[in-house]
Amino acid sequence: MTPEAIPRRIVIIDCEASCLAGDGRRSYPIEVAAGLPETGAIRSWLIKPERQWLDEWDWHYEAELVHRLTREHLLAHGLPRAQVARELRAFIGDRAVVSDYPPAEGYWLAVLFGEAQPWPVGALGALLDAIAGGGPPGQAMRALADAHARHVAPRTHRAGDDVRHMMIALLELLRLAERGGSGHAPA
Repeated sequence: MTPEAIPRRIVIIDCEASCLAGDGRRSYPIEVAAGLPETGAIRSWLIKPERQWLDEWDWHYEAELVHRLTREHLLAHGLPRAQVARELRAFIGDRAVVSDYPPAEGYWLAVLFGEAQPWPVGALGALLDAIAGGGPPGQAMRALADAHARHVAPRTHRAGDDVRHMMIALLELLRLAERGGSGHAPA
């Protein structure tokens, strides 16, 4: 697979949730975003918590401090889970889903889609490593792409911003790889 073909086959996903990832609580997605590297399109949805989630699942105030979304805001401005799931599935289409934290995103997508098994999510980091190649040159390209993404689109722990950050890192890495890793056109 050539670097030019990679972005045409993937969608980058990020979720924000009611609890921090990996804290062992029963959490639910509160915001999801998806981005298409091929077009630069990003969609983001706030998710209105379902009654069962509010009654039986966990809400962690540390997570609220990170993403700055309250339950009250989600109840007032979020869309119903089924609508978000339908629109997100249509946006994903037949693309492979990748993320910076596949175990958490796979779990939250399964909750969103009402499925028992985690949604299949690939590791964006593995894709970036494959594009950059190994050794010091690959590490240098990754560092340059990451620095560019931090400058252009810093992470904010809001799904749309974080997808934009990941997409810019991927596209910058592809640009660097096409130019031999230096960031400048070959002489």
